[in-house]
Amino acid sequence: FAYLLGRYYPVGIMPDGKEWIESNVNYPLMGWHHANNDYFKRLKYGTFHTFDMCESINRKLEDGWRIPTQTDFKDLLRFGDRSGQFLLPSEGGTDEFGLGIVFGGWCDNNGIIQGQGVRANYWSGTKNNSIRARHTLFDRYLVYYHTNTHRHLGFSARCVRNLKNITDK
Repeated sequence: FAYLLGRYYPVGIMPDGKEWIESNVNYPLMGWHHANNDYFKRLKYGTFHTFDMCESINRKLEDGWRIPTQTDFKDLLRFGDRSGQFLLPSEGGTDEFGLGIVFGGWCDNNGIIQGQGVRANYWSGTKNNSIRARHTLFDRYLVYYHTNTHRHLGFSARCVRNLKNITDK
């Protein structure tokens, strides 16, 4: 487990050799809640964040943790087949490596949740320009890791860190 942003998160070493939290960031002080502030949906799906909120979260993280870059997602996905098939969730949000992708959908700028149960959108820490940023989109059949969209939309977030080289003294 890792203690991040006032909560404990399960972590796992993924095939890319990095440590990833295995659930969505649930940081209500810096994110939009799920429908009607439903506590159980927040536990399952985490909270939605704009890209700028993710940048603020990044500044609060310690011990090498960060919002994954687009390169982090690309490195992770190269261990599955071309579709990222091994990461697609089965019943209960489980997958072969324990990353635990759940289809939380996204939140538009009016606070309306879209695509819940159908898609999972994760911000990367990679800006495209002043109004757009990169994110990774999971749906039931494919993973799109090189997409970009408006920074004001509410997407889920994960955290990642490089493992320390244990031979360093």
